[in-house]
Amino acid sequence: MAGTSTMAPWSDLPSDLLGLVIARLPFPADRARFRAVCRAWHSALRRHVAAPPQLPWIVLPEGTFVTVSDGGVHRMAFPESNTVCIGSTDGWLALHRTDNDDDDSVDGARTTKTRHTFLLHNPFTGATVPLAELRDILDDDFFEEFRVCKVIIRSRPDDGGHLVAVMTDHWDCPLILCQPGKGIWTPDSCTMPFVRVVDIAFFADKLYLITKAEDLFAVDLADDKDGKPTITN
Repeated sequence: MAGTSTMAPWSDLPSDLLGLVIARLPFPADRARFRAVCRAWHSALRRHVAAPPQLPWIVLPEGTFVTVSDGGVHRMAFPESNTVCIGSTDGWLALHRTDNDDDDSVDGARTTKTRHTFLLHNPFTGATVPLAELRDILDDDFFEEFRVCKVIIRSRPDDGGHLVAVMTDHWDCPLILCQPGKGIWTPDSCTMPFVRVVDIAFFADKLYLITKAEDLFAVDLADDKDGKPTITN
């Protein structure tokens, strides 16, 4: 009687063969799926040389991703409904969710108030970080007259945390720094150069600001004794 053969598990594939597969997975989403198969594949991906740099993905507000290199269009569901993307950095998305709540006014008339919720979401790992601190500033009254112009995120490899910078067109809070779970920082009302800022970017340990006059400012970032973000210059 011929012996029966059993198929080897996927986790036993040789590392050199896994390396050939990894080399053909340039997109982060494909690599995330590869990493999730088993521990052996996760380890193989960590040992493999990084994929060559790819053109950035274009993220549309409703959650559609466009890959410029191949013209692909991908749809990734947001973790919450009624949600739009208002910023992205290094695989993290800044999301804004709105919900309408009915409220009774003093004279008994029915009114509708919008509740705003903010969070960070990584579509490749599924991780989500609430930004509850932003609700104190970016509320219904804010969005009646003003808007969020830009949101950028800097990951902190030392503690796994994140620092979020929000640029708005509101003169009282043109810039907001948010440390999830710790607190927020805003400049004093109508403080220069913040009220004239038109763009922001993180680089190394600094936040760079460009003003309407095309001046460039480098802002040093730090945490206060309670862990809230602050600037030191």
